[in-house]
Amino acid sequence: MNDFVRFLLSKIFWKNVARAAGIFLGLLLVIFIWLRIYTRHNESIAVPDFTGHTLAECEQMAALRKIRVTVTDSVYMNNMPRGTMVSQNPPPGFRVKRNRSVFLVMNALTPEKVKMPNVVGFSLRQARAILESQGLATGRLIYIPDIAQNEVLRQQFAGREIPENTLIEKGSRIDLVLGSGLSNRNTYVPNLRGLSVQEAEKKLFDTFLNLGAVIYDNTILTLQDTLNAKVYRQNPSEGLVSLGAPVDVWVTIAPSLLSEGDSLAEPEQ
Repeated sequence: MNDFVRFLLSKIFWKNVARAAGIFLGLLLVIFIWLRIYTRHNESIAVPDFTGHTLAECEQMAALRKIRVTVTDSVYMNNMPRGTMVSQNPPPGFRVKRNRSVFLVMNALTPEKVKMPNVVGFSLRQARAILESQGLATGRLIYIPDIAQNEVLRQQFAGREIPENTLIEKGSRIDLVLGSGLSNRNTYVPNLRGLSVQEAEKKLFDTFLNLGAVIYDNTILTLQDTLNAKVYRQNPSEGLVSLGAPVDVWVTIAPSLLSEGDSLAEPEQ
């Protein structure tokens, strides 16, 4: 027993204890450092807004933040520059770890071609459905006196008639020449407040009118702002107008301008 007590009190014992403790603490330190490097504990990066940028620009932006970008799909949108990003996942502002991949959808460099259908003789509603099924959009509604009211008399692209089966870029806008009837028929201007440009255009088409000028105010700074913008003014604001008349809209992202108290009339110059 005395020998054991003397061993516990000996320098050799305590040297071994100190050596073992040092090895244990060293291992803990190595593990802690490894875990910190591997997980980047308490470190995250805000994902930037890649929409509207080219792939090269996105890669530069990602490299600065030590994250990655991957293009997973492409679409064609004729209202956005070709070769730029139209959406991303995770969204802008989302916080991620380093080396995390952000998945992008690009606006195609070369748009797909589709065959022009024949919508002559169809009603406006039917013609729009046929065009949309082919990946085409309705352009201007041009009304001329004819007994076939709201029936398509001619289909045009870039100011010229376009025959059936002509190859055309997907997303192109086809102008429709329609009969207005033999009387001077008018239609009411709808209230477009709070609608996006796309929603406003659809509502105007439903009432046989055209979207005129789109004026963006100074709150619109980015592509995302453009997509989020809503109508706060229009001209004409109300009343009866002739079929096919244009309606100009002013758009913003400022909530104060979208409140019900603001006038829909054209702003003073």
